[in-house]
Amino acid sequence: MEIRRIVIHHSSNDADTFERLMHYWHGTFHYHYFIDKEGNVSQGLSDEEVGEHVAWKNTGSLGICMCGDYSAGRPPRKQLRAMDKLLEKKLKEHKDCEEVQPHNHYNKTICPGDFLTRYIIENYQIG
Repeated sequence: MEIRRIVIHHSSNDADTFERLMHYWHGTFHYHYFIDKEGNVSQGLSDEEVGEHVAWKNTGSLGICMCGDYSAGRPPRKQLRAMDKLLEKKLKEHKDCEEVQPHNHYNKTICPGDFLTRYIIENYQIG
């Protein structure tokens, strides 16, 4: 699948883990990557699979879910560093990627919260 966009989300719950979300969604993870608060990255879907993380924009998208609720606070530094490293890697792999956006760029939602929305806009405006 040609990746045209990367969409950043938050889980809106500090207690979420990759395993907990897999169980909640009956073994199907809707995102491509999950980053916990310690900066550990887990892959859910392969980059070739179409996820279910942003209405009307799933085809051609990679979804990255950050553990936590960032509508009020900011992610730990190690979690942000892990996201930055993953984005750097994915942008190199998918050279035709046109944009990195917060979920709320596409749908009416608070996801991924005020802090991550500002961070993405300030650091990842590609085109």
